[in-house]
Amino acid sequence: MSSFEDRMGDSWVFDLTFGTIERVKKDSDLDLLDSVQLNETLTTLLADPRRLVEVTYTILEPQIEKAGLSPEEFGSRIGGKQVGEISEALVEAWVHFFLQSGLAEQATAIQVTVENLKKMRTLMIQKAQDLDLSQEMEAGIDKEMQAIRKEFEKGFGS
Repeated sequence: MSSFEDRMGDSWVFDLTFGTIERVKKDSDLDLLDSVQLNETLTTLLADPRRLVEVTYTILEPQIEKAGLSPEEFGSRIGGKQVGEISEALVEAWVHFFLQSGLAEQATAIQVTVENLKKMRTLMIQKAQDLDLSQEMEAGIDKEMQAIRKEFEKGFGS
């Protein structure tokens, strides 16, 4: 079973069933079974932490209620680290659900989308680092130009 731990150390298990998936569709308008919208749904969940936590709450609602937590109390147990763990656990549970349902194509689509999103993030980070280097180079050039300008002014000032 796919699970994650909240900030308090409590473990939460993603157990996707048709009933859970219907609850998600009803509460969030995200259809986890719609193969046409699968990539868009996955991208939405992984790109929007608020939406991810809302869907997580819907999936885990029976467990959360059993633990006696309000939605706000559950939300306060989710930090940045947990968002990453939730993403991984939800994807794992979703893939498992499709494989167990005989829908290997959908499981593969999820895995490919996740890999493509990881590649895109890596490229974005590289581009941001390149931008930082460009800004550093620009700052270095500006500093050199200022030094040259001072030397130039000294030369004419004497």
